[in-house]
Amino acid sequence: MRTMKTVRLVKKPDKILREIHKSYLPSQKEINFKVGDIVRVHQKIVEGDKSRIQVFEGNVIEIHGPKENVFFTVRKEVQGTGVEKTFRLNSPNVEKVEFVRNPLKKPRRKKLFYLRPE
Repeated sequence: MRTMKTVRLVKKPDKILREIHKSYLPSQKEINFKVGDIVRVHQKIVEGDKSRIQVFEGNVIEIHGPKENVFFTVRKEVQGTGVEKTFRLNSPNVEKVEFVRNPLKKPRRKKLFYLRPE
């Protein structure tokens, strides 16, 4: 006795969400950096009716997420205290991500959590 395969005509919810995201995103920004690189992130800050650009420079310690919705985390040291910020690459608040330089040694990991002293 043979079993027949059923054909699924309904799309999965994650595929529907990806199509909606693609239609609303103005343009896809490209990643021109890797984990371990030093980057300068220009972020738009809105305070009341004024807006300004704030620059955050540090090491990229992780990049994660699907192609349309990429997140990256940048870490820097300020007066002996570590500060980490997570940015969405295609966010309207991120004006641009500027590559500064490569690390001195090439990292062999996908996520550089060993930079966090604990």
